[in-house]
Amino acid sequence: MGHSAPRSVIAEDGAPKVHKRLELLPEEAIYLIERGALFCWKKMDLILGQVPGLNDVHGSPMSVQQAYSELMNTEGLTLEKFQVRLDIIVAFHRD
Repeated sequence: MGHSAPRSVIAEDGAPKVHKRLELLPEEAIYLIERGALFCWKKMDLILGQVPGLNDVHGSPMSVQQAYSELMNTEGLTLEKFQVRLDIIVAFHRD
């Protein structure tokens, strides 16, 4: 799952640099969220820095329903395409 995507970043010395990072397609993210293997966080304005243990949290965890709502119709993903791709992913893992 996932694919390596080159992304431009600015190094500490100010020079542009290309980093490769692993990124998930929307349907891969939904698949992992449904199975409890991935948590997605939605940005929120509430400041949690005063709550012990939550000083580095900058959002709230998304439910599966929220993930569907946020990720469907991104990058051309429709429910029909998701179901077809899910069948391929599940069939691949069965072997």
